[in-house]
This record gives sequence, C-alpha cells and structure tokens, in this order.
Amino acid sequence: MKQISPEILRAMKDALSTIYWYKNSLEDFIKNSIRNTTIIIGIDFSANKREVASLFIDRLNRKIDHYYDDIIHIIEVLSNWTDFSELLAVDKKEQILECKRNIKRLSELTRAFLQKQETHIKSKEYKERHEEKLRAQKYSQEKLDCIYDDFKKLNFEPPQKRGYILEKIIKAVGEHFDLDSKASYKISGEQIDGAFCFDSVDYLLETKFCEKLVDHTSIILFKEKIENKNKLTLGLFISISGFTETAKKTAAQGRNMILMDGYDLVLVLEGRVDYLALLREKKKKSSQEGLAFYPAISILSS
Repeated sequence: MKQISPEILRAMKDALSTIYWYKNSLEDFIKNSIRNTTIIIGIDFSANKREVASLFIDRLNRKIDHYYDDIIHIIEVLSNWTDFSELLAVDKKEQILECKRNIKRLSELTRAFLQKQETHIKSKEYKERHEEKLRAQKYSQEKLDCIYDDFKKLNFEPPQKRGYILEKIIKAVGEHFDLDSKASYKISGEQIDGAFCFDSVDYLLETKFCEKLVDHTSIILFKEKIENKNKLTLGLFISISGFTETAKKTAAQGRNMILMDGYDLVLVLEGRVDYLALLREKKKKSSQEGLAFYPAISILSS
C-alpha cells in the first residue's frame, strides 16, 4: 500500500501555505498541480492559507492510491522551490525566511523518499521494457516457427517444387529480419533466386535443395552471375545439403560470396542464432580470413 509519512505531510502543508502571499495564487497553484480537480470541490480558498493547504493535502492523502503521482509531483516542486517573487513584491521578508525553512525541512525529509521513488520507477520501467522485449521475442519466434514448419514440410514436396518453395522461405526469413528482400527474377535470360540489401551492400541469392553436396561447378556459375553485376555486389549461396570442400575453396576465391547450409538455416529458424548476426559474421570471416563458409554453430560455441 502506498504511504507517505505524517512528518512529510506536515512539511508539505507548511511549505504550501507559505510560498505565496495572495490566496488566489495558492488556488492557481493547487489547481495546476493535479490532473483531476474534483478533489478540490468544496474547498473555500478564501479561508486561511494554512487551512486550505491542510485540507487539500489531507484530501489527497485519503485517496493516495488515486492521487499518488500528484502528491509526488507536488513534493518535488515544493522541495525545489526558489520563486519568492510574490513575497518580495509585498516585502514579506519574515515569511520568506519561514518559507525557506519549510522548504529546507521538506527537502531534507523527502530526499531519501524521492530517491526511493526514483529507484522504484526505474525498476518498474526496466521491468516493463523487459516484459515488452519478452513479448516481442515470443511474437518473433512464433513467426519464425511458422516459417520453420514450412521448411520441415519441404521433404514431402515433389522435387520439382522444392526449389521454388525454398526461395519463398528464404525471402520470408529475410523479411522477418527486416531485410529489403526481392523475390526470384530473370534478367537477360539469367535466373536469380532472389536478392536483398544488407548493411548497404546488395546481395544476390542462390538456393539449392538437393540430396547431393553442391560442387564447384554450381559455385562457378553463381560467381559469373555476381561478377556480371556491380563490382560491389556480393552473393549468398544457400545449399540445404551443404558444399563439397572444393566448392568452399572455389567460393572463397575473390571473397565475393558467402555460403550457408541447412543446419545454419535450422539454427536461425529455431531462434538460436540471429540471421543478421550470422550474415555479418560470415562476411567478416570471408573478408578477414578468406573463409566462404563459416558455420553458424561456431557462433554459439565462441
């Protein structure tokens, strides 16, 4: 249950009743300090300022669960009050001194209290952000699970359809990770299985779903497609069955191609490896070490 100590409530009343000389100024302050002014209905603002402040604070405290944020706001404002212009204008030096003592007293009483509130708020915000992150992760994984279900059904599809369905699955993965993905297309009689832009670099996509390991011949053909485009264009070759060692060495020549196999894709679809992180790591290994194929499992074990 939310609570504010009697000492702090008394200090609030003392400070609030002395920051202004004119009663209408106090009335304006009170009205502007709360979100719901129904709490002040019936308060006689022509009465003694101490009586008005006391009645107002007591009403807020009685409905503390509803007005807790308003009370905290008023405490913060009063604890940092520095505007004595109205009291100076009417030359009320004694009240200024009294007001400063009241503000100092309130500030001393509420310093630890406000720090605790700030810690509580930060903790609550962190919890809310964490819960939102978990919800987003769950939703994201549910979407990946749907793509994974389609992937697992590939073995039951007619061989002539598997390649086309795989292209759609890879495009769906790219879109899930917010890549600018393009479906398969033909240009000058050349078949391109897809394309995407990642880290400001254009990639051509080649996909294979066959029982045999992809050999160097397929790699050479894909290299020709890449080299016929802009010199900055790179290629991603996805072979569900994997690649021969000769194919990997051929792909590494020129360092314009990275390779991905079926197990890499499974780790992505299971949510164990981030697709974008995997692409970056493969690109880095290609650029720095001349490795066209860097397995996703290595990210988990590194």
